[in-house]
Amino acid sequence: MGGKPKGDSAFRARLLAYLANYGFEVKKINKIRNNVFMIHTRRRTYFFKGFSSLKKYQTQKALTKLLRQYGFYKTYKFLFDIQPFEHEGYYYGFIEYLKPHREEFRFNTRKNRAEGLRLLGELHRATGNIVKDRRFYYAIPRYNQTAKWKQRLEEFESISHIVANYVPEQVIKQAIMWGHWALRGVKEHESHLYKEPAVITHGDVAYHNFLRVHSGEVYLIDWDLISKAPPIIDYLQFANRILPSIKYSYKELWSYTAFRNLKNNPAFVYGLGFPSDIFREWNRLVRENLLGSQAHVHSVWKLTVEGFEKRILFQEHLKERIAKLPQQR
Repeated sequence: MGGKPKGDSAFRARLLAYLANYGFEVKKINKIRNNVFMIHTRRRTYFFKGFSSLKKYQTQKALTKLLRQYGFYKTYKFLFDIQPFEHEGYYYGFIEYLKPHREEFRFNTRKNRAEGLRLLGELHRATGNIVKDRRFYYAIPRYNQTAKWKQRLEEFESISHIVANYVPEQVIKQAIMWGHWALRGVKEHESHLYKEPAVITHGDVAYHNFLRVHSGEVYLIDWDLISKAPPIIDYLQFANRILPSIKYSYKELWSYTAFRNLKNNPAFVYGLGFPSDIFREWNRLVRENLLGSQAHVHSVWKLTVEGFEKRILFQEHLKERIAKLPQQR
């Protein structure tokens, strides 16, 4: 039989009643992805996002409000002081619609990479103040980099026999070896990872969470993975994210001020060697049953195999860099 699933129909019926109760004249509702909708009214367009708990909704709403008060305007605003819409354990709120620029933000240009790093610096300056502000009393988890990577590495090892159907065994073994090497080094020098004062880190600095808006400015969006940690945590993730785009050029990596300042931090250098992207993407393919999708598999295969020789050279540079650092704990 045709028609929408009963659950979806029930959701939309309740949502329309909720919107009507607050005087919204709805023209159209588009589903963007799970728990994220675009609502078009006669006057404006809004994003309508669901959060897995009321606490998460309230935390992000308070954070984005305080960001503005501390001079960070490059993100969306939560709109309206009304009760969030609750459905099946999710709490939905209105978020400002930011009109995107015709040029999508990617890590494929130096200009974009530099803009992304500057934006993170601006964010950390603001959130360094917010963590000390008594008005922000929401509990935020402290980030544990080694625990996250240990879990990711173990999950990849457990599915490596599946990955071997697509990727040469030597590539898999090499990636696992790098993972253990990097994790041991970061653990050994963990004090250097957390020696700076904590701020609120974004936690997911993938390219799709940087949005170039119609004015040409770059904004940060999606605060679902915020945590308390030093800025180095965001910078380490950003570095790992851009490495494929710069073809694992350590010369370009160290040319950015934010990374150059971390060049002598052993935890950061070891962390650069963790092949997080390989582990993350294969784990996701298996966990979400996406191995039947040729497009998904090809994309992750390409990420893993193409440029692998450059990864090897980059890893050799990291080991040379570690050897030159003074012995420190």
